[in-house]
Amino acid sequence: MTNAAHPDLVSLQTPEPSRLLRFEIWSGHKAAQARLAKALGGPLPGICKSADLGAARLIWVEQNTWLVRTSPADGDETLATLTKALGKDGSATDMSGALRRLRINGPGWRTLLTIGGVFDAESPTFAPGCMAGTIVAHSPVRYDVISEDCVDAYTPPSYSPDLFGFWCEAAERLAKAR
Repeated sequence: MTNAAHPDLVSLQTPEPSRLLRFEIWSGHKAAQARLAKALGGPLPGICKSADLGAARLIWVEQNTWLVRTSPADGDETLATLTKALGKDGSATDMSGALRRLRINGPGWRTLLTIGGVFDAESPTFAPGCMAGTIVAHSPVRYDVISEDCVDAYTPPSYSPDLFGFWCEAAERLAKAR
């Protein structure tokens, strides 16, 4: 699904499905993080941060917990890599069916997120490589800033059509107000 009615302001897309893996470190945090960094090719992103490591996108979710977005073809191998690197210090789970990714492109994405969101999307510190979580219409949404003109939103699949529609309507109002 794509709404490109206002590509000069904002466009919304539902990207092709990807694999979403969640891993959590329970114990031996420093050693487990070092093993994961070696296995993934770089350090884990810090609090409220995200990063590309090779073909995977790592997103901090909460204390000692991250999401890994990877291609469907790489999902099983990445899950095995995570499981091996974690050992007995944590676990990794395929969460592909638990969240749906929506993508917002264009210079108006920050303004769009202020409609119904409960955080400062216009702060210059909310930049590429940052993530935030909020509630929109009683449903959780996590944002991952991909670039200056792009943000991904993760929400439960049952809510994604409503959120997509909400943002399309909000984009229409923004475009009329210009």
